[in-house]
Amino acid sequence: MPKDVKDHLQPGVTSFNVSAA
Repeated sequence: MPKDVKDHLQPGVTSFNVSAA
């Protein structure tokens, strides 16, 4: 996931997406 997209999302949502990836 691009960094700009990660920064745009909430930390909790980003962590979930990274863990699920």
